[in-house]
Amino acid sequence: MDTAEIIAVLSLLGNVIFAFVNFRLQRRDRESQILMDFHKRYGSSKMYESLTLLEKWRDEHRDKLLLWNDPQYDKEKVGYLIHRAAHDLTDFDELDRARRYVKRYFIEAYDYYQKEIISRELCKSICSVYANDIFLNVVAPLDFATKPKYVADQFTNIRNLLIDEDTSIIRAL
Repeated sequence: MDTAEIIAVLSLLGNVIFAFVNFRLQRRDRESQILMDFHKRYGSSKMYESLTLLEKWRDEHRDKLLLWNDPQYDKEKVGYLIHRAAHDLTDFDELDRARRYVKRYFIEAYDYYQKEIISRELCKSICSVYANDIFLNVVAPLDFATKPKYVADQFTNIRNLLIDEDTSIIRAL
């Protein structure tokens, strides 16, 4: 191998290393921007109002929500109870908007992870907020009870993301 070939190989190797480092830096910049956007949304007054309304509803209907998480009870029957409780509100639309807003926060983060736009660790960080118990223990049953096309996998995937082998970061109802 002569000197020109060695220089060409080293140049190619340098270009590959540069491209890899540049790719990693771009991904980190994109993830930083996404994280800032999610923090901004989580800290918004709309999120606060949505979580406050869902927490109030949870406190008033804790008995039904506890049944939802008990495997010995039929989800259809419990869903009917939750459906009735949700629709008995004077302003069901407000509760439904809160449910959809909180749900969108978590589902969007998980979609970014699924599409490999963000890492698993960043998705877990975004979803590891105080509201994850509201999402899993209030939004999921409300979604089941009020939405004709309930997709359990959305909630199961995020629940699995939030559970470590050693410790669970999900708070109890």
